[in-house]
Amino acid sequence: MSRLLLITFLVLLSSACVFVPEQTVPSQLIRPCDTITKKYTLEVKEVESLDCAGNAIGCLVAVAGAPAASLVVSGSVVLVGNTLHWLEYHSRCEGGAVDKLMNIELLDNKGTG
Repeated sequence: MSRLLLITFLVLLSSACVFVPEQTVPSQLIRPCDTITKKYTLEVKEVESLDCAGNAIGCLVAVAGAPAASLVVSGSVVLVGNTLHWLEYHSRCEGGAVDKLMNIELLDNKGTG
């Protein structure tokens, strides 16, 4: 019985998933200015099959470790890339946080001066 469960478990794990960063296609309606950095999303890709003949432990480690490792690495890439994109957008583009702050300061100065 335990051998059947092990074989079933290995078959289910034989098609693993990995996480990869993907660039999003910007909409011209949302993005009023061109930025150098790009916005990223985290996508899940399926690894079709693994050849685990004769090395069940190694295959199990690869199948269990690949999603976790790819999530950490790809998630870090997405986090850093989107942070840089956010900073660039809000410092360069019309409607960004810096632009809004400058408009508020200009309106305040006009009222007092």
